[in-house]
Amino acid sequence: KTYVAGLAALAFLADAITGVSSDLAEAPAAMRAYLEHWEAHVAELGARTAGITDVFVAGRGASVAAAETAGLILKESTRVHAEGMTSAALRHGPLEMAGDHVFALVYEGDDAVASLNAALITDLRHAGARAELCGPSATLAAMRLPRVAAVARPGHAAPGDIVPAAV
Repeated sequence: KTYVAGLAALAFLADAITGVSSDLAEAPAAMRAYLEHWEAHVAELGARTAGITDVFVAGRGASVAAAETAGLILKESTRVHAEGMTSAALRHGPLEMAGDHVFALVYEGDDAVASLNAALITDLRHAGARAELCGPSATLAAMRLPRVAAVARPGHAAPGDIVPAAV
Protein backbone atom coordinates (compact mmCIF):
# COMPACT_ATOMS: atom_id res chain seq x y z
CA LYS A 1 0.00 0.00 0.00
CA THR A 2 1.84 3.07 -1.25
CA TYR A 3 -0.48 5.46 0.59
CA VAL A 4 -0.09 3.76 3.98
CA ALA A 5 3.67 3.33 3.51
CA GLY A 6 3.95 7.04 2.67
CA LEU A 7 2.08 8.00 5.84
CA ALA A 8 4.32 5.74 7.94
CA ALA A 9 7.46 7.18 6.32
CA LEU A 10 6.29 10.72 7.10
CA ALA A 11 5.62 9.77 10.73
CA PHE A 12 9.10 8.25 11.04
CA LEU A 13 10.62 11.35 9.42
CA ALA A 14 8.78 13.57 11.90
CA ASP A 15 10.12 11.39 14.72
CA ALA A 16 13.67 11.82 13.42
CA ILE A 17 13.32 15.59 13.08
CA THR A 18 11.59 16.24 16.39
CA GLY A 19 13.17 13.52 18.50
CA VAL A 20 9.69 12.54 19.69
CA SER A 21 8.66 8.96 19.05
CA SER A 22 5.32 8.28 17.35
CA ASP A 23 3.44 5.19 18.43
CA LEU A 24 2.98 3.32 15.17
CA ALA A 25 3.79 -0.07 16.71
CA GLU A 26 0.13 -1.04 17.17
CA ALA A 27 -0.97 -0.04 13.66
CA PRO A 28 0.01 -3.22 11.74
CA ALA A 29 -1.82 -5.52 14.17
CA ALA A 30 -4.90 -3.26 14.10
CA MET A 31 -4.91 -3.27 10.28
CA ARG A 32 -4.44 -7.04 10.20
CA ALA A 33 -7.32 -7.60 12.65
CA TYR A 34 -9.64 -5.42 10.55
CA LEU A 35 -8.64 -7.04 7.25
CA GLU A 36 -9.13 -10.59 8.59
CA HIS A 37 -12.84 -9.96 8.04
CA TRP A 38 -12.59 -8.37 4.60
CA GLU A 39 -15.07 -10.76 2.97
CA ALA A 40 -17.78 -9.95 5.52
CA HIS A 41 -16.98 -6.24 5.14
CA VAL A 42 -17.36 -6.46 1.35
CA ALA A 43 -20.72 -8.22 1.69
CA GLU A 44 -21.97 -5.68 4.23
CA LEU A 45 -20.87 -2.70 2.15
CA GLY A 46 -22.13 -4.24 -1.08
CA ALA A 47 -25.63 -4.48 0.34
CA ARG A 48 -25.42 -0.95 1.74
CA THR A 49 -24.19 0.66 -1.48
CA ALA A 50 -26.35 -1.02 -4.14
CA GLY A 51 -27.72 1.58 -6.57
CA ILE A 52 -25.36 4.35 -5.48
CA THR A 53 -24.34 6.84 -8.19
CA ASP A 54 -22.60 9.48 -6.09
CA VAL A 55 -20.11 8.93 -3.26
CA PHE A 56 -18.71 11.51 -0.86
CA VAL A 57 -15.96 10.79 1.64
CA ALA A 58 -15.33 13.40 4.30
CA GLY A 59 -13.27 14.04 7.38
CA ARG A 60 -11.77 16.69 9.60
CA GLY A 61 -8.15 17.27 10.61
CA ALA A 62 -5.84 14.35 9.90
CA SER A 63 -8.71 12.42 8.27
CA VAL A 64 -9.01 14.91 5.40
CA ALA A 65 -6.03 13.38 3.57
CA ALA A 66 -7.59 9.91 3.81
CA ALA A 67 -10.96 11.29 2.66
CA GLU A 68 -9.51 13.05 -0.36
CA THR A 69 -7.41 10.05 -1.32
CA ALA A 70 -10.42 7.73 -0.91
CA GLY A 71 -12.48 9.94 -3.23
CA LEU A 72 -9.74 9.85 -5.85
CA ILE A 73 -9.26 6.09 -5.65
CA LEU A 74 -13.00 5.43 -5.75
CA LYS A 75 -13.61 7.49 -8.88
CA GLU A 76 -10.58 5.98 -10.62
CA SER A 77 -11.37 2.37 -9.72
CA THR A 78 -15.16 2.32 -9.96
CA ARG A 79 -15.85 5.03 -12.54
CA VAL A 80 -18.59 6.29 -10.26
CA HIS A 81 -18.78 9.93 -9.27
CA ALA A 82 -16.81 10.16 -6.00
CA GLU A 83 -15.31 13.09 -4.15
CA GLY A 84 -13.19 13.40 -1.04
CA MET A 85 -13.52 16.57 1.01
CA THR A 86 -13.72 18.14 4.42
CA SER A 87 -16.81 17.52 6.51
CA ALA A 88 -17.58 21.25 6.37
CA ALA A 89 -17.43 21.22 2.56
CA LEU A 90 -19.81 18.25 2.46
CA ARG A 91 -22.24 20.02 4.78
CA HIS A 92 -22.20 23.25 2.74
CA GLY A 93 -22.34 21.79 -0.74
CA PRO A 94 -23.14 18.18 -1.66
CA LEU A 95 -25.64 17.88 1.21
CA GLU A 96 -28.00 19.59 -1.24
CA MET A 97 -27.69 16.52 -3.54
CA ALA A 98 -28.78 14.11 -0.81
CA GLY A 99 -31.01 11.29 -1.95
CA ASP A 100 -31.10 7.50 -1.98
CA HIS A 101 -28.49 7.49 -4.77
CA VAL A 102 -25.90 9.24 -2.56
CA PHE A 103 -23.56 7.43 -0.19
CA ALA A 104 -21.51 9.49 2.26
CA LEU A 105 -18.75 8.04 4.38
CA VAL A 106 -17.55 10.35 7.15
CA TYR A 107 -14.44 9.56 9.15
CA GLU A 108 -15.17 9.84 12.88
CA GLY A 109 -11.89 11.58 13.70
CA ASP A 110 -10.55 12.32 17.15
CA ASP A 111 -12.59 13.14 20.24
CA ALA A 112 -12.57 16.88 19.49
CA VAL A 113 -14.50 16.43 16.21
CA ALA A 114 -16.31 13.10 16.59
CA SER A 115 -19.59 14.67 17.71
CA LEU A 116 -19.54 17.10 14.76
CA ASN A 117 -19.04 14.23 12.32
CA ALA A 118 -21.78 12.14 13.98
CA ALA A 119 -24.14 15.12 13.63
CA LEU A 120 -23.27 15.34 9.95
CA ILE A 121 -24.24 11.67 9.49
CA THR A 122 -27.60 12.39 11.14
CA ASP A 123 -28.19 15.40 8.89
CA LEU A 124 -27.25 13.46 5.75
CA ARG A 125 -29.66 10.66 6.65
CA HIS A 126 -32.46 13.15 7.37
CA ALA A 127 -31.84 14.66 3.94
CA GLY A 128 -32.25 11.22 2.31
CA ALA A 129 -28.66 10.10 1.74
CA ARG A 130 -27.20 6.81 2.83
CA ALA A 131 -24.46 7.81 5.26
CA GLU A 132 -22.12 5.94 7.55
CA LEU A 133 -19.60 6.94 10.16
CA CYS A 134 -16.20 5.29 9.75
CA GLY A 135 -14.23 4.86 12.97
CA PRO A 136 -14.30 3.13 16.35
CA SER A 137 -17.94 4.14 17.03
CA ALA A 138 -19.34 3.02 13.66
CA THR A 139 -22.49 0.92 13.69
CA LEU A 140 -21.53 -1.11 10.59
CA ALA A 141 -18.78 -3.66 11.25
CA ALA A 142 -17.17 -2.80 7.90
CA MET A 143 -16.82 0.81 9.01
CA ARG A 144 -15.73 0.08 12.60
CA LEU A 145 -12.03 0.75 12.77
CA PRO A 146 -9.89 -0.16 15.78
CA ARG A 147 -8.75 2.50 18.23
CA VAL A 148 -5.13 3.39 17.53
CA ALA A 149 -2.76 6.23 18.36
CA ALA A 150 -3.61 9.52 16.62
CA VAL A 151 -0.55 9.28 14.36
CA ALA A 152 -1.82 5.95 12.98
CA ARG A 153 -5.43 7.04 12.43
CA PRO A 154 -5.02 8.34 8.84
CA GLY A 155 -3.25 5.09 7.90
CA HIS A 156 -5.82 2.73 9.34
CA ALA A 157 -8.46 4.67 7.44
CA ALA A 158 -6.65 3.87 4.21
CA PRO A 159 -8.98 4.21 1.23
CA GLY A 160 -8.15 0.81 -0.25
CA ASP A 161 -9.28 -0.86 2.96
CA ILE A 162 -12.82 0.54 2.96
CA VAL A 163 -13.79 0.89 -0.68
CA PRO A 164 -17.38 -0.35 -1.02
CA ALA A 165 -17.18 -3.25 -3.44
CA ALA A 166 -20.57 -2.69 -5.07
CA VAL A 167 -19.91 0.94 -5.91
